[in-house]
Amino acid sequence: MLAIAAHNAAKRWRTRLRRALFVVYLGSTALLLSPATADTMKPNPRLAGLGDSEALDLGSYECETRVPDLNCRTIFDYSRINYDRLHQRFVIFGGGHAATGRTDIDAFDMQTLEWRSLYPSMRCEEVAANDVDPRGFHLNTRHPVARHSYDQNVIAEIDGQAWLLMFSNEGFAGHCHKRNVKITSPAAFPLNDPDVGWTFGPKVNQHWHYAGSAEFDPVSGYVILLSHRSGGLWVYDPVGHTIIATLKGMQPASDSATLTFNPRDRNLYLIDRKSLNVRRITLDRDDWQKTQMTDVATTGEKPPQMRNFAYDSRNHVIGGIADGRFYSLDLDGYEWRTHAITSRSETGARLHSVHSHAIDYDPVNNVFIVMSGKPDRWHTWAYRYRR
Repeated sequence: MLAIAAHNAAKRWRTRLRRALFVVYLGSTALLLSPATADTMKPNPRLAGLGDSEALDLGSYECETRVPDLNCRTIFDYSRINYDRLHQRFVIFGGGHAATGRTDIDAFDMQTLEWRSLYPSMRCEEVAANDVDPRGFHLNTRHPVARHSYDQNVIAEIDGQAWLLMFSNEGFAGHCHKRNVKITSPAAFPLNDPDVGWTFGPKVNQHWHYAGSAEFDPVSGYVILLSHRSGGLWVYDPVGHTIIATLKGMQPASDSATLTFNPRDRNLYLIDRKSLNVRRITLDRDDWQKTQMTDVATTGEKPPQMRNFAYDSRNHVIGGIADGRFYSLDLDGYEWRTHAITSRSETGARLHSVHSHAIDYDPVNNVFIVMSGKPDRWHTWAYRYRR
């Protein structure tokens, strides 16, 4: 009984601490940063002149081909980029299946406006070796097997450390690795200390499958996951590497739906890729089983089918790009709005669409960073919704 009481007291203290940190998280970005990091959090002057609904072409994406006959740019196929707030950069781990078999994390630095891998990818002959741990990583490098990451990569901030967490368990590792891989553990990468490398927890029953949706909840410090196949919601503790709650009966997310955290009401919002219907997930962090999912009535013309959305904290909208337009959902009145995009490019390229999930938002510069889709594919763009 004493052990249980101590456990419950520790749980209550941990919840209070996380909520206190969340207040700091909302109030001042710099308070959570080391002085050296905070000093670098400055707007890039190259982006200062962007007007409303204007996009700037930052150049064609270039990378080293380490897998024969496959375009290294396809790391973005069915995969998303995530904003690393503590280092003011965007990171991507993706590929897999019929795309590239890259095993590196590529990062776009908002100071240099350039892409650079955090570590070298494995080459084709290395990936082809049958040395994969059942949890889903190559034993000789501890790199995760390549995979589409969908909307299932999140960045969690834990004790001042930023972690890239990967929950997609799609086991089609790509062209060089001919075998289907069983992935039984989420993967975690310490973005503050890349030399430490990837870590993997114990085996977890990942009932959310691949192509689902995930989001970090900074209030609780946990990750919320939804499946696109079956109803249910899972709450994952990245510190304990355990699922702490499973909620049955939740309506499933459609394939590649987008899950977004709203810092003002502290709820999650799910945008269905096909119907563009919006659902609110009201999290009960004291009793997860009381968490509720409800439909949100919206006004305005809905966007076409799309899977690329991100939250703009300056303007309090969730937005995405399709057909040369920016579609925004105002989270105060839940109104869809449409904005034509003005593209600035030395090559004449236009920002017409987003490649898969490759969009996220930088609040320091008040811009979305986007990897473009067709017709002018694989250009990095900075887009500003509103000054």
